[in-house]
Amino acid sequence: MRSLPADLPSRVRTGRRASPIAGDSGARMTRTVRDERFDFIRGIAMLLVVVNHINIPSLYQMVTMEAIGVVTGAEIFVLVSGTILGLIYRPRVERDGWAVSMAPVWRRALKLYLVVVITNLAVFLVQWLVPIIDHTVLTTYTDPGSHEVWNLFGEDPTVVNVVYGILSLHYGISQINVLGLYVMLVAFAPFLVWLLHRGHTVALLAASWLVYTLHTLHPVRLLALQSELAFPVLAWQLLFVHGMAAGYHRRALAKWLEGWAGRRLMVACTVLLAAFGFYALNNPWFEIPLGLRFDLIPEHQFGWVYYYFFDRKTLGIGRVANTFLLVAMMYLLLTRCRDPCRRALGWLCIPIGKASLYVFIVHVAFVLLVDNLPPLQRGSLLLNTLAHTLVIAAVLLMVRTGFLFRWIPR
Repeated sequence: MRSLPADLPSRVRTGRRASPIAGDSGARMTRTVRDERFDFIRGIAMLLVVVNHINIPSLYQMVTMEAIGVVTGAEIFVLVSGTILGLIYRPRVERDGWAVSMAPVWRRALKLYLVVVITNLAVFLVQWLVPIIDHTVLTTYTDPGSHEVWNLFGEDPTVVNVVYGILSLHYGISQINVLGLYVMLVAFAPFLVWLLHRGHTVALLAASWLVYTLHTLHPVRLLALQSELAFPVLAWQLLFVHGMAAGYHRRALAKWLEGWAGRRLMVACTVLLAAFGFYALNNPWFEIPLGLRFDLIPEHQFGWVYYYFFDRKTLGIGRVANTFLLVAMMYLLLTRCRDPCRRALGWLCIPIGKASLYVFIVHVAFVLLVDNLPPLQRGSLLLNTLAHTLVIAAVLLMVRTGFLFRWIPR
């Protein structure tokens, strides 16, 4: 199956049929070109997040617990979000100019900030208004090594301290702390678009790698935000910046990949992605259901490689490469096999990907609900798999019916 033609927008304007994967009518696409392949991938990322945050053993963990590579939903989401921004705002900047086009980006950053603040305030209030419910799954964090428990709303949870901590993004539940990173990235995105528009792509990518390398050698917490503890912006900007550059230059990149060098590079990337998958399946720390795990790499060797190349907090270089390759392969698969993919999982992933922020917010309620159901804490694989299935079905139903869409942003 051929990839989408580079002149798709002009062909739509002349009335020719749009690609089936896009799923939009010609009239609609004259206003905006939405590539549903990215919605599909973003939907996969959100499903990974939902399953892993509802931390009960189930069959879904055969693919969500770093079993198809050393990648989680967060890395995929950040990379794809940057790609979508670059893809959308290039034609807008070329048509309307940089200043006018960037106003929606800053409004989006403000909306994300308000989402974080309101969600954290709601959780803090609910734990006092409904004390019968155990909220510790949201309000505390247990260190997996030392088993020390941290209160995510501070050790002195007075109203003034908590409100200030939430407004400054210093306090909040861990399930949405990646949004603090995303607020900073989106707020900084207009400057990145300006550099790309001015033709400074190479300099931008070089600066991104320089910042990433310096942070890897000498980690620095840029701001006193909670997100910096798990998603330091100086490291994670690498995915976002490269995603923006790829989206901004998608046509040129696609043309190059269709050439001789690009095809051979894709073959090499496929082999390397398989190697990442093999390494991930040797992880001795994750309890993957049904014993779907190898023991071919000794634990001390696996741990050494993981610490220096695949650490999630510092975004090890191996994890970066794995994320790039996995997203590229998913995009290629959705291009070459778009109809089978759409029939198999498009009905689930595309709607969830389109409403990713909404899903990210409402999944917090399901995390709390499942944690307060004792039968789901007993380790029953089949019962927990059923629970994960029902949560996913409920989220999909909420998205399709537009439940509270008026109040919860998408």
